[in-house]
Amino acid sequence: MRKCRKGFTLIEIAIVLAIFGILLAVMFPKLQKPLAQYQLRSTSIQLASDMRLVRQQSIFGRAYVVNLQVSPQEGFYSIRDSASVVVQRFLPPGIHFKEVILDKNTLNFSLTGAPSSAGRIGLTNNFGETCYVYFMPSSGRIRVDCSGDK
Repeated sequence: MRKCRKGFTLIEIAIVLAIFGILLAVMFPKLQKPLAQYQLRSTSIQLASDMRLVRQQSIFGRAYVVNLQVSPQEGFYSIRDSASVVVQRFLPPGIHFKEVILDKNTLNFSLTGAPSSAGRIGLTNNFGETCYVYFMPSSGRIRVDCSGDK
């Protein structure tokens, strides 16, 4: 009698891997845009979160000591406490500053949490999609809008 052997042959495994490779090669370009959208949105949310941190520090009595400085040409922003850098964040690859509407690229908040001026920071990805982080002068509200160009 012949023994029944269970398992796959080398040829079967090679065919399955080849099919998987072809599917991956076809799908990879289609996955790049959603990944870039996710990265743009998450970077914008992180920037807004850091702006809210600076605002909160100002409300707790550290106004004009803690601020957020943007360096659009270098592709990073930093949270500064007096003269020292507390946090420095570089934008991920493929994300760039589209526009920075800030007085001297610095955002300060008063003791009431109001920013020194109104403005926005625009971030864009390599696909031309844009997210804006707005800050309102009267209320100090910070919001993210990724619905497109404004």
